[in-house]
Amino acid sequence: KWIKHPDVELDHEVADFYIEFMVWVRTRRASRKLSHYSEVPEPLSWPNLPSHVQYHGDNVGSRRREGRPYLEWRRPASSQVDRSQRLLATGRYADEEEADQEAAREALGCYNTEVRSWEAKRKQGAGKAAANSQAKRRSSRRPRPAALPAKE
Repeated sequence: KWIKHPDVELDHEVADFYIEFMVWVRTRRASRKLSHYSEVPEPLSWPNLPSHVQYHGDNVGSRRREGRPYLEWRRPASSQVDRSQRLLATGRYADEEEADQEAAREALGCYNTEVRSWEAKRKQGAGKAAANSQAKRRSSRRPRPAALPAKE
């Protein structure tokens, strides 16, 4: 006997579903066993495949010629990236970006000594934080066996 789960909402009684299922099982058992798909009396009715959609892409070259906006990928190839520096999404290195921002501030005349000293302290603090994290990583490593030379 089937028992309905309390969270399930049915449009008929559980007994009706059980009867339908048993009719299906008896029909399946009474039918001839098939060993190959070509033995079926009638094929499955699949929905028709969608018609082919002709797509005419709009490449960057035509957009550039017409003066329309397009996505310009500025990041250099990974083989050309200097892995010792942080590369920004603009395709420029972080230190280049900071130098340009500083030059722009000086050109506008809004770059005073207080801002410079604050940025110097911030950079110095970032350097100390990086050194501390490297020291923590070094101290948490397991010691190397005596037979292997230590890498530097």
